[in-house]
Amino acid sequence: MAEYDERSTDSASASTLTNESQKGELLEIYNSGVKRQFHKSTLDSINKAIRKIALPNIKFLPTTKALGGFDMPDLTSDECWVHKIFDEVNMVRSTLKCKAEVWMTYRHKIKEQFGLHRAGVTMKIKKEFVKGKMTMKMCITHMQHNTQPAIFFPLTYKTEMKSYYDQGHNDDDQDYPIKDIYNLVKNDNIHHIREKGGIGANVLYCEMCYPGMVGKQKWKVRHADCLLRSMVTEADEALAAVILENNFEEWDMLARGIELDKNNRKTKYTHGGRDDSEGTRKGWSLEGKQRYNDMFDAISRLRRDVNHGEKLESDMNEIWKETSRANKRKRTDDVNAEEEERRKKMEESFKPRFSAF
Repeated sequence: MAEYDERSTDSASASTLTNESQKGELLEIYNSGVKRQFHKSTLDSINKAIRKIALPNIKFLPTTKALGGFDMPDLTSDECWVHKIFDEVNMVRSTLKCKAEVWMTYRHKIKEQFGLHRAGVTMKIKKEFVKGKMTMKMCITHMQHNTQPAIFFPLTYKTEMKSYYDQGHNDDDQDYPIKDIYNLVKNDNIHHIREKGGIGANVLYCEMCYPGMVGKQKWKVRHADCLLRSMVTEADEALAAVILENNFEEWDMLARGIELDKNNRKTKYTHGGRDDSEGTRKGWSLEGKQRYNDMFDAISRLRRDVNHGEKLESDMNEIWKETSRANKRKRTDDVNAEEEERRKKMEESFKPRFSAF
């Protein structure tokens, strides 16, 4: 048995007292309501740090008003994520009082960033599922009373869902990745797509959900050469899944060409960003936030699994690499075809010079 050491007990007690004293001091600072002078440049720096450090990992904020919540973060704890924000804006050596007062000055503006992030991600995923990528197709027609052909480029939108419906596919069709995604959402299993979806469905799901979340340029440059987990966090995956589950009924209707009734929203966990006549709270419901937590836990487990984690991500890398190589070959073939066509035209039009005789 280890020998009892009274000095270590005294030291631990002193540490506890010190920590409790700091918490009391911090509460007094928060309760005083004292703020610093507002500077837009400071807010911009903090928001930049929030987007870089916090938003990839934190999607919803705790609603408690007690110490340790968003409004009053426990800055006496080394585990408090707000320290990382202050470190990023060169406040690592600032006093507890200074950090608390700065936080109180900007916290309402900082909180807006989390709602804006969720809304922005929602709109980008909606575009991929409902509207899709804008493409142009050259059309040639003869205008009335004009013998010259007119060339125009009507804008069209290509989406997996809309194409699936427009082509008359049904539940018996196979090898359509969007069908896997559709069925997983209908069965409340979209967060299990790593496990229950085919490789094609996972590739399509990633391409529709994550470029707008991590940045299209970053996705374009890196997604084929690094594992998904190096760009997309568990929180990113859980947010994409809960957004899709929340909005899918409405997006499915839009993809089918059905007009939505704005007074009868079909979202599962949100209420259109406004209070209704029955006093329903706007934004995300507690049920939706808890659903996000459940999805986060399930996704974390799947990411740790050998087959559904790194192996799946590695398999997707190979598909993306082969797609990239195929696209490069096609571009090369197109260039070669154009060059060959140009050469033939030059040969046909070539007229050699000759001397008079």
